[in-house]
Amino acid sequence: MNKDNKVGVGSAEALLAMSAEGKRFALLKFRPPVWLNGLISVLAALATAASAQASHSSMWTFVTFVSVGTLIVLVMSWSFYLKGVGIKAKSMASKSQAGVRNIALAFTSAFIVLLGHYFTEQGDWHFAYAAGIMIGLLSFVVLYKLPTGEWISQDKAND
Repeated sequence: MNKDNKVGVGSAEALLAMSAEGKRFALLKFRPPVWLNGLISVLAALATAASAQASHSSMWTFVTFVSVGTLIVLVMSWSFYLKGVGIKAKSMASKSQAGVRNIALAFTSAFIVLLGHYFTEQGDWHFAYAAGIMIGLLSFVVLYKLPTGEWISQDKAND
C-alpha cells in the first residue's frame, strides 16, 4: 500500500464540482416538464377556487371533484413515469431543512385555501379566485425549483 497518495486542492475542487453537478442533474430529472407543471398548477388553482365556491353551487362541487381527480391522475402518472425510468422518490426529504421547508409549504398552502374559503363564506367571492391564483403560482414555483424538496441551485440551460 502506498501511503503517499495525496489529493491536491485542484482535484478536490473538481470532484466537489462534479458531485454538485451530478446532484443537480438528478434533481432536474425529478422536475416535471413545463407543460405538465403548468397543467398541474392550473388544476390546483382551479380546485382551490372551485372548493371555495363549492358551498354556493353544486356545479362548483362538480368542478372541484373533476379538477382534484384529474390532478391526482396527473401526479400519479408522473410518479409512475419516474418509477418506470428507474428514478425512486423518497416520501420525505433526507435533510431536516428540506423537511421543514416542505412542512412550511404545506401549512402555507392550507392557510391560503382556508383563507379563500373563509372570505368566500363572508361574501367576498373574489378571494376564492385570488387564493386560486396564489396556489397556482406557488405550486408552479415549488414544482419547478423544489421537485424533491431541495432547491435546484442554478439553471445553466432551459431544461
